[in-house]
Amino acid sequence: MTSPMSPDQQTADQIIQAQLQQWGLSSLSAKVADLIRQGYGTDAITLQLEATNEYKQRFEANDARLKAGLAVLTPAQYVATENSYRQVLQSYGLPAGFYDSQSDFHNFIANDVSPDEVKNRAAAAQTVWLSHDEGTKAVWRDFYGLTDGAAIASILDPKTAMPVIQNMVTTAQAGAAARANGLQADQGRIQSYVDQGFNTQQLTKAFSQIGSAAPEDQAMAQRFGVDYTQADSEAANITGTASALRKQQQMYDSEQALFKARASGDANSLNSRQAGSF
Repeated sequence: MTSPMSPDQQTADQIIQAQLQQWGLSSLSAKVADLIRQGYGTDAITLQLEATNEYKQRFEANDARLKAGLAVLTPAQYVATENSYRQVLQSYGLPAGFYDSQSDFHNFIANDVSPDEVKNRAAAAQTVWLSHDEGTKAVWRDFYGLTDGAAIASILDPKTAMPVIQNMVTTAQAGAAARANGLQADQGRIQSYVDQGFNTQQLTKAFSQIGSAAPEDQAMAQRFGVDYTQADSEAANITGTASALRKQQQMYDSEQALFKARASGDANSLNSRQAGSF
């Protein structure tokens, strides 16, 4: 027969049981009650709980943190961090049940990923996958071969460095801008521009200009027998490569000279007709 608790023990039991519920460890309720009846104090009960498999599994990221030389989180800190992750992901529109479980957060905590970094990752996921930007999604699938769910997971996965994710987002957005302007999206070239520090706004503007000029540039290239490709136009307009700029300028100079010659010929023809009329 289980002995009844004293009033003080009942109070201690209520406090600890409420804490266990907050931590998601209600399965240890009976054990706590038994320890309280045996006269264990709070510190002793905590040590007993930390030795259980349930406790270790619940806060399993602490083992990884300890091995990595990181500070172990208290249960309150651990749960508060999980709640911060969950709130951030939900605020960016990730559906409930997606990357919001204790096991999902294990890697974040184990790798010491702050809620602010999770916020940056969620923002990247929203930019590409939750904003319904079909052009960027299509380029992402073509460039990186990931389905929607796998893409979001890869963005959130702390094993993939945030700068790499930001690089991929910019590359996909720039590729979408190229396609939107009737151009080919060459992953290697676009990736090289991003690696050089060009951002989405700069590349979007450049591809808009390149796309607008492409019909006239190609007409000039054919007229003068110049091998002037989209890659040349990108090199001239994005990176300012000297050889590409020279090729572009020579083509434009030839076009201007041809225009002047035609204008001069038309003027001479007009003068001849006028002279013969008197």
